[in-house]
Amino acid sequence: MKDFIIGDRVRVRELPAVGSYAGRVGAVVGISRTPDGAVHGYHVKLDGRLPGNRVDVGIAFGPQELEPEASDILAVILAGLVVINIVLWTTIATRP
Repeated sequence: MKDFIIGDRVRVRELPAVGSYAGRVGAVVGISRTPDGAVHGYHVKLDGRLPGNRVDVGIAFGPQELEPEASDILAVILAGLVVINIVLWTTIATRP
């Protein structure tokens, strides 16, 4: 399970507890922590309007109910490929 920071883009996982929010995406706008500092939950401002909800307030989700948005996952994969490419080129360039 990934720890998120304010501003991270997330997707609500397809779990029974999240109901109609499943599959929705948004940004982390707040983090709740236990007294010892462990993440207890995230407040997420979902994209689009939600009937009856204030626009500036995030909806609370447990850490297990969220995952990185697909674009974030692709960014991590691309960053990993760049590192691998640099290591390969460095190895090739330093061969006698």
